[in-house]
Amino acid sequence: MPLLSAAEGFARQGIGPGAIGRNLASYGEQVSFDEAVPDWLRRMMVDAQTSGGLLVSAAADEADAVLAQFHAAGFGAARVIGHLAEGAPRVVVNA
Repeated sequence: MPLLSAAEGFARQGIGPGAIGRNLASYGEQVSFDEAVPDWLRRMMVDAQTSGGLLVSAAADEADAVLAQFHAAGFGAARVIGHLAEGAPRVVVNA
């Protein structure tokens, strides 16, 4: 997952808004993290200031074209970070 370097530094120091803890608690069983994902990264992933507004969804067969458009527009850190699957709503974060 691409990270904003300045935000990563603060996250590694445990600096972040109070909503991070509430966000993590509210997800319950709908979000699970691999044990190898460090706490600072978990916190960064649920901080609305560094996560939600940076996500874009696209059909799987269009992902490469959408990613190429982002790269051409100067967003070199853009990445595919996941996929949708059938079943109950759930997010699984692997290391």
